[in-house]
Amino acid sequence: MAIMTTRALAVVVCMLLSLTQGSLLSRAKQTGSATVVWDINVPVLTIDDMAPSAAIIMRARVVSVTNRLSDDETNVMTDYAFLPIRLFKGTVSAEAQPAPPRRLVVSRVGGTMKVDNLTLTSRVSGFSQDDELVPGEEVVVFLARVPGGSTYEISGGPNGVFRISNGVVDGWTKEIRGRRKDRPEAVADFEQRVIRASSVRRQTK
Repeated sequence: MAIMTTRALAVVVCMLLSLTQGSLLSRAKQTGSATVVWDINVPVLTIDDMAPSAAIIMRARVVSVTNRLSDDETNVMTDYAFLPIRLFKGTVSAEAQPAPPRRLVVSRVGGTMKVDNLTLTSRVSGFSQDDELVPGEEVVVFLARVPGGSTYEISGGPNGVFRISNGVVDGWTKEIRGRRKDRPEAVADFEQRVIRASSVRRQTK
């Protein structure tokens, strides 16, 4: 199964928005706020779907969650800084242990921010404010390499993050949990499934 990231799923939409709606900041200066809505039909993906093509799979702690305006000012972006705790696949830092691993910053489209008292919002279907990650929580995250670059993005959009709380693992967003029929699972059991899925080589045609 071909795995598409949020970036790949939305690239055409992003181009159209850039051409037709222009800068969020410029629009907000006229009315005090500006919102762009991404209506994306994200397919449901399991860890078995995502693991073979993921570049990095890791258990990590969320260090920070920050919003910024994209370089072309057409979207609000959310940047997540992850501190790796355990790697299941891939390499985050080439530095020799026990030196601390470097933080990995991953971005997604979506979020709300204020610039000069102007409210800018990019809203992505399937995400709500209640779904947002918070600093200090632990997650298991599947990452894909951005085509043509050395940075990473979340594999499968909202499919690619699993939250850890009180010793159990569950899906990232309420919508994905419902569509994928997720059930809370003990961390040890979930990690064993991730290890098994990570050992499967990606099939190429």
